[in-house]
Amino acid sequence: MPDLLLEIYTEEIPSSMQKPLGEQLKSRAMDEIKEFKLEFGQATSYSTPQRTILLIEDLPWQSNQQTIETRGPRVGAPEKAVEGFLKSRNRNFDDLETRIVGKAEYYFLTEVVPGSAVNDILQKSISSALTRMSLPKSMFWGSGRTKWVRPIQSLLCILYDKEKKEIVPFQFAGLQAGDITYGHRFMASGELSIDSFTDYRSKLLNSFVDIDPNSRKDRKLELIQNEINKDYRNLELVHDEEL
Repeated sequence: MPDLLLEIYTEEIPSSMQKPLGEQLKSRAMDEIKEFKLEFGQATSYSTPQRTILLIEDLPWQSNQQTIETRGPRVGAPEKAVEGFLKSRNRNFDDLETRIVGKAEYYFLTEVVPGSAVNDILQKSISSALTRMSLPKSMFWGSGRTKWVRPIQSLLCILYDKEKKEIVPFQFAGLQAGDITYGHRFMASGELSIDSFTDYRSKLLNSFVDIDPNSRKDRKLELIQNEINKDYRNLELVHDEEL
């Protein structure tokens, strides 16, 4: 089953906004995907000063076929009411079935909706999720009318498994998503073509970017402790999470 990787690459985002932005993106995207009756596994968001990242695991490639029943007028209702019901759904009288609901009998129409490519569904759901984001502090940039916390520079969105990768080419803020990201803005150069989350994480680490905040924190503490160990004044590192 494929996984979805989404990255929104922007100008630098204030530290206080990074994690909430990622969490809201995860929540909005999950809600939108559920609207299409898609099942999926774990969803995880990551944040860096320039990246808002979402990983959704175990999606299908194709949505399931659905059977939809629509209730119409009561049996015995005026003929025009029944005709209007059929016309609104482009169906014929022979397509009607009857069901008893409570103490009354009603007409019903049954429709079988075939499954769709999940890539197509994701293009719609991700665009909708981004549009519906609630951003207490946002801005316009360029000639566009899209608002975001900071100007968006690129979008990455891929659906992949061990055998294949598909770009999810949704559009937002005048940009179309691809499979390209970038390393550290000062310490690395060039484009990075991404095939999976593992590939993404590895290539960014090699380009001086760690997307995991806990890993970044541990690394900073390690470097500080190493410097303290070099000092001869018996300094001690005191952990204070509130700081």
